[in-house]
This record gives sequence, structure tokens and C-alpha cells, in this order.
Amino acid sequence: MARFNEILAGRFNRALQKFFSMKGGPPAPQLASEITPNIQFGQMGPDFRYIEGWNKFGACVSVGGAAGNQTGIRFRNPAASNVVAVIEKLFLSYAQPNQVNGTQGTSNVDLASVASMSGLSFDQRANPGSAMSFSFQNTAPTVPLLTSSALLLQRPTLGAGQEQVDLIMTDDQELLLLPGAAHQYVIVAVNSVLFLTMWWRERFLEDSERS
Repeated sequence: MARFNEILAGRFNRALQKFFSMKGGPPAPQLASEITPNIQFGQMGPDFRYIEGWNKFGACVSVGGAAGNQTGIRFRNPAASNVVAVIEKLFLSYAQPNQVNGTQGTSNVDLASVASMSGLSFDQRANPGSAMSFSFQNTAPTVPLLTSSALLLQRPTLGAGQEQVDLIMTDDQELLLLPGAAHQYVIVAVNSVLFLTMWWRERFLEDSERS
């Protein structure tokens, strides 16, 4: 029968079972109605992310310049992935003073070339493969837009002597990608090299998050 204040999100119960090596049914099937000891989820450090249901990944993409063509990199969450991704760190660098346009929108397609490895797992207990897709191109005068309604999210600029720019400095600046969403970074000047380093975490969506 149903319980008072019953908890229906399973990953928190699974995290408690794994963390305390507990057997049997859900250890916390409902919220307590009185003051009780508690564990503050999301504040336990990166080693606890896997127990909470998160997988952490990182990738570094380098795309060379081509005469007359722009260079771009697209990071895409496939529409059928049933996964939510959160970009935790994002570094851009380029060889000469330049400007990059960073946009957020939706996309079901990749750019001309798809990276053979979408990400390296930071935790060997986790799924070794990411659901995300990295693609890039330097084969046309302009890089295709994500969608006509894509929003310009960032416009970092590097001057002479600068090596890279860090676009995420705090937790509140982390970037969310739901299924079908994508981020794209295009260097404005043609024939320019673009380097992108990204760290992100991802997990399966709960039933309550899909509606």
C-alpha cells in the first residue's frame, strides 16, 4: 500500500543502499516526519557522484584551420538519449587573437566530422561511454547554425599572449543539456585553429522528469 510522503525517485534509495552496503528493500521509502540524521546529496564530493547516479566525462577536441573556412565544434545530446548532461568546465583556446561565438539551441545532426571518442570516463566504476556526441568541421566558409532560434550564449575573446579562457567559474554557471539540446562554438576569423576542453556529468532522466 502507499506510504505517507512516499519517495518515488529510485536513484536516491539506490545511492543509500550502495553507500551503506544495505540489503533488502528501499532503505528510505518515504520522507521522515520528524528531525532525523541526514546525508546532503550533491555535497559529498566527486567520488559520490557515481553513487548518486551520475557519470563524469571529459574530452579535448582540436580542429585545425583551413583557408577561407570557419572552424566550429558542436556538443550535442541526442534526442533519444534519455540522459541529462551538465557541463562543469569549459576551456577554449586559439593560436592568435580571435573571437568565438558560443550558441545554445537544438540539433539532431552533427557537423562534418564526428569525434571517434565522445568522452573519457573520470570514474572507472561508471559507464565507460558517454551518450553525448562531439563533432567538428573546417570544410566550409561558415559553420551551420544549430537552429534559426539558437541563442548566442557566450562570446569570449582572446588577445595577444593569452593561451585560453575558462567559461565556467562557479556552480551556477554550469550549462544544462537535455535530450535534443546542443552547444556550438565557432571561431569568427577564417583559417583559425580552435581547441576545446570540456568536463561534464550525465545521468538517466527520472520518470518524473520526462513529462
